[in-house]
Amino acid sequence: MPEVPLQADGLVRHPRPYPTESLFGYILRLAEDNGYPTPHRILALVGIRDTHFSSRRIPLRELARIAHRDLCELDQIAYCTGPRQYCILGRPVANYELKARDQVSLCPECVRSAGFIEAQWDLELMTGCPVHRTRLLSCCPKCHLSLRWLRPGKLECTCGAMLGRVDGSMLPEDEAELLEVVRCKVLGLQVSQESSTGMPISQLSALSLRGLLSLMRTLARFHLQLRTVKQLDDPQSVVTAAAYVLRSFPANFHALLWKIGEQDVRERCGSAVRSQFSEIYASIFKFRAGDAPETWDFLGSAFLDFAINQWCRGVVDHKLLPRLQKSIPKRLITRDEFGKRFGIGKRTLRRVLAVKSIRTITLHHGKKNRTFIDLQQLHEPPSAPGKIFTLPTAAAAIGIGARALSKLRASGHFEVKYLLTRDGYHERDIKQFIERLLALNPNPTNKTLPSDCITLRQAMCRYHGTGEGGASIIRALLSGELRVLGNVDGTVRGLFVSQAEFWQFGKNDRARQNGNARTCSEVRKEICCDWGCVEGLVSVRLLDGWNTPTGLRISEESIAMFKKKYVSLLSIAREMGRISRTLMRHCARKHIPILMVKHPSKETMHAFVRIKDRNAVLSYRPRCLWNKPQSSIQQSAWLTDEVYAAQVYPRLREASLSQIAAAIGLSIAYASEIRTGRRRPHPRHWQALAELAGAAPFPVTCKVGIQNQCLSTGAFGGLTD
Repeated sequence: MPEVPLQADGLVRHPRPYPTESLFGYILRLAEDNGYPTPHRILALVGIRDTHFSSRRIPLRELARIAHRDLCELDQIAYCTGPRQYCILGRPVANYELKARDQVSLCPECVRSAGFIEAQWDLELMTGCPVHRTRLLSCCPKCHLSLRWLRPGKLECTCGAMLGRVDGSMLPEDEAELLEVVRCKVLGLQVSQESSTGMPISQLSALSLRGLLSLMRTLARFHLQLRTVKQLDDPQSVVTAAAYVLRSFPANFHALLWKIGEQDVRERCGSAVRSQFSEIYASIFKFRAGDAPETWDFLGSAFLDFAINQWCRGVVDHKLLPRLQKSIPKRLITRDEFGKRFGIGKRTLRRVLAVKSIRTITLHHGKKNRTFIDLQQLHEPPSAPGKIFTLPTAAAAIGIGARALSKLRASGHFEVKYLLTRDGYHERDIKQFIERLLALNPNPTNKTLPSDCITLRQAMCRYHGTGEGGASIIRALLSGELRVLGNVDGTVRGLFVSQAEFWQFGKNDRARQNGNARTCSEVRKEICCDWGCVEGLVSVRLLDGWNTPTGLRISEESIAMFKKKYVSLLSIAREMGRISRTLMRHCARKHIPILMVKHPSKETMHAFVRIKDRNAVLSYRPRCLWNKPQSSIQQSAWLTDEVYAAQVYPRLREASLSQIAAAIGLSIAYASEIRTGRRRPHPRHWQALAELAGAAPFPVTCKVGIQNQCLSTGAFGGLTD
């Protein structure tokens, strides 16, 4: 076989460099294809006598000569284009963005599939492979030494071990998306616009490679709270921090600005936002790496949105990104801007701010205090077309008194939402207030007023509890303290409520007006005694009371505590249909303690027993009935609750009080409560009342009224112990 003559340069094979290949990787592949154990021979042929890559300035002319390639092919993958001008595949980068000459890291899977070492592995921030979602291999898995360019082959270590797949955790989704943008920018590929983490892929791909790498380092510096970019000595932390800030954009970017502001800006300092965030503002917007200003608009819009609509501690002046500021609506505007926007004068503006309670912020800017209006608190425009009514006319339209409407407006229950060009009430506010009151009616219009209910008009005319008058009733309706049961005519005046709830509301309202205290008359009904007994309880300190210009007042707390301990003997007697004097004798026989309270001005006493002794008092039975046959006190089987309510009680209204009292043997006062329906008598009295009302179906020979023979008729005029 004839010998093949050697070339003058000593190389047998002359492979073509790939357009996206690393220059150091091409030299390594050239040495591997020609059978050299290391690239030392290639470096010697081009005039580099060192035993390692001492510089990225490779003599390209000599390399093109020995590789038999055109110089333009090598210029495309060169690292240097001039003095202190570095690039990667013709794209300018800073020198510190390239890995040190003794640092090598790559993805073995990518090298194996491509057949060469791609240029993106020369970048320091390329810490993972976005294609295979793995970390890069930087150490030999066998000898555990760092990889070097001076090795036998692309996937072979100096120890002879073959470089395989990297074992370890998968690359996070946000880091993979960010590194994919860097990879596509280096290789000149089209970037996918879809993002599963909310990262602005399309905006980042519009930046230059140098601008993108600079932005990553800037965001990482402020996220990690470092003073300078030179302190970013860990590329992995830079990529992780930058990916976190850029994901869910602009939410995480705004969070970064909040963290910077909370640490560096004091509360309500009022200076310009540009000076408050001067460091990050200058780092992002002053250095654009030669990119067009429009490519950074996504960051500028996010920064302006934060400064205008979220950050309320600084002034957004006209110098802050003026080109973008025109397209973003402001949240905080001055009073003059507010007046020009809505066509309001200065005097009217002051009244509008006071009436509508629009939030204003005062900031100290320079030597002056500037007031700004928060438009987020303005839910409706301050001006609207419509008629303006005077106070009497507005009150008549609603159906309440003028004084009540004035107090409701002062307390905020009557909402003023529209601009008042003069003192008065806007027709829209009146209409909304009427609709709000009528909406309280749960039922359709009821033309008939129940006997136990009262209309709002009657309630407002009769109520004189406090100085608020009808305003307190309207507030009770709006708060739900008074329940609307219906409407008789479809107007506000026609709303009706329960009389019992209305009287109870009056008591509670007067108590609140008096400092959660009640009058003697109210306490007398509450504990079932007379007014003199109330004064006696105050004198013995069982009730807390104090004198006022309008009379004695008793605290609600002391009334509740007293009712937990004692009960009036008179209330028990009324419940049993007896007189209290009889129950006092029963308590004396059974040795039940009795609290006797003396009237302060009369020689009368009132009796109370303890709550725990109430059942013992209720166990009292008249002696005259013990020896009587049981059949004499039983009521007829036909006289049930339904019969009493339907036949007996309605006919009692025709009988006089003396007839009812004589039939059941009780007092006139008790007979009055039975006839009015406030009290239902014991079933033993139903037989006598049925005879009186003429409701018995047959003659009754056994009368329950036998008890009357055992009781003293003189005791039913009312008990004054």
